Amino acid sequence: MSDKPIQLETSLVEHHPGPTLVVDLEGNLNYLNLACKSFLQKRGLEIEQFGEILPPDFLDIILNCKAAEVAIPVTRIEYPERVLLWTAFFGDSQEDVIYQAIDITRLHRNEVALRAAKDKAEEGEKLKAAFLDNMSHEIRTPLNSLLGFMGLLSDELKETLNEDQTFYFDLIQQNGDRLARTMQEILDISHFSSGTYEVKTETFDIVESVRNQINEKISEASSKGLEVKQQLPEEPMMVTTDEYCLRQTISHLIDNAVKYTEEGHILIAVASNDQHIELRIEDTGPGMDEEMQRRIFVAFNQGTIGHSKQYQGIGLGLSLVRVYLDTIGARVDLESSMGEGSRFNIQVKK
Repeated sequence: MSDKPIQLETSLVEHHPGPTLVVDLEGNLNYLNLACKSFLQKRGLEIEQFGEILPPDFLDIILNCKAAEVAIPVTRIEYPERVLLWTAFFGDSQEDVIYQAIDITRLHRNEVALRAAKDKAEEGEKLKAAFLDNMSHEIRTPLNSLLGFMGLLSDELKETLNEDQTFYFDLIQQNGDRLARTMQEILDISHFSSGTYEVKTETFDIVESVRNQINEKISEASSKGLEVKQQLPEEPMMVTTDEYCLRQTISHLIDNAVKYTEEGHILIAVASNDQHIELRIEDTGPGMDEEMQRRIFVAFNQGTIGHSKQYQGIGLGLSLVRVYLDTIGARVDLESSMGEGSRFNIQVKK
């Protein structure tokens, strides 16, 4: 060890709990504190072997940093018994370098534990998604078969069915469709939350997509006596994004408007500006207060809950809207007040 004087607050540094040492620009050891001596001893090293506890090629790093006039990088080293974070800086004379270690062993263990927990949770999500995929297949395959044959049977017998029998067939179809939609919602929330959904970007006509969704829902709206107003451009309006996410968003919002509106109208509008395509879906339903608006995008939440809730569904529709739009980088704003209906404004980048 060199006899060169060290300009350190010796009494403070000597008893510092973190290993501290000083080397010159030739790699000679000028000083080490008690914690550093103890660390070397516990590892079975002599003082002359101090370089084995420092970052690899520490001398080359020092010289390169001095030549480039940049700070010496912080280095994290994992030893068998502990993890140290080494910081280094040049002394006042620029002829020596002070190395000081901070023990981050507990932090490292917590990090490892959190990473393991995260990996386990992600694996659990993937297993859940796989299970739901399998269950969906096992449920939807026979369900589609039942509904298909029920539709054929209904068409075959429609001339001979009385009013009650027609009602029963329609009820079977409606509840079968409801079950299929519920399965799809559960699958979607599982895939998106587990990160297993693969975004597919494509260019399509958003006006046609919206018009198709309206045509699918207009019969249900008309059966409730609701007027469906459309403000759609006559010309195609192309957008490049994930078509499934945007189509499902529109479907859920129109469904929501029809479900909660008992009288009045539903308006669906599409417009464009320089940067975005804007969709607006509004209704003359009961509206929502501020508390309800804060909860409406949360999964399994509805305006009313429990066995006495007025409306069908499991409360995934609007939470999925948020998920779909977050996935494609789109924005949704809600304007509503009690007794004055609701308006959903969506902005999608072109």
